[in-house]
This record gives sequence, C-alpha cells and structure tokens, in this order.
Amino acid sequence: MTVNTKYFQQVECDAASVVQFPQGLPGFEDLRTFVCLEQPEYRPLVYLQSIEEAQVCFLTLPVGVINKDYQLQVGPEDTRVLQLAGDRAALGVNLVGLAILSVSRDRDTTANLLSPVLINVSSRIGLQVIQARSQYDWQHPLSSINSDGGPTC
Repeated sequence: MTVNTKYFQQVECDAASVVQFPQGLPGFEDLRTFVCLEQPEYRPLVYLQSIEEAQVCFLTLPVGVINKDYQLQVGPEDTRVLQLAGDRAALGVNLVGLAILSVSRDRDTTANLLSPVLINVSSRIGLQVIQARSQYDWQHPLSSINSDGGPTC
C-alpha cells in the first residue's frame, strides 16, 4: 500500500504493518491508523506515521534503546484493549514499546518513558499507556542510546 507522508513523500509499506489505535493517541483521538516507518540510516529511530493525515508523524525510539532495563506495567483494561492473552505483557515478546520524542530548538531532546506507545505485534493494536506509580518521566533526557534495545515494529 502507498502512504502519503510529509517528510518522506510517498512510501510503500506492507498492509500487514499497519497498526490500529482504537482510542487514537492523546491529542489525536480521531487518527486511528498508523504505520511504523524505519529508515536504515536513522536506526533505531521509528517514525510512527498516520495513514489518515500525512502531516502527523511521531518520532519515536524503542524504550529499550533509551533504558535497557525498562520495566513495563500494563493494567487489566490496557491488556484488554491491546488484545493480549491473559494478563502477561512482555516487551520484546508480544509487545513493542515506543517512547515519543520531544524535539525543541531551545532544549535537549527528551523521551516520554512515562507514557509509552505499546503495540501488540500479533494483533497490530496500539495504545499509549500511562505507567502508574512509575519512576519514569515524560521528559527523560536522551543522554545515551543503546542501539541494541530490542525489536521495533
């Protein structure tokens, strides 16, 4: 399928790589269909591109790239929305966790580790999940990158 983008013009991607967000993303609740785009020269960055709106593209990194010991917490309701079997959610096994980056000219780039975007790799369902009672921050500084941080979309 062909996806129109602001930054990459038209991109061909496999329809099986499409991710559905039943609740949208905060601030973008009406956009529910995204695709993960990767450019080999920019790995491990993952571009979470809206299929419905070419102007909307989130710059992300796998959470394991930012913090190799990242501890994921997924509650029962989030587990249901993500269509995970039972109550087990494991990064790198049945889930990909992406931290949305915040880039500014006036300050250093930060990552939202408090509310990662989770993608069920089997069902291709995604959800941004707030980590309740977490030690993580929504403006985590990117001081070092672990290029071996786990699978991407």
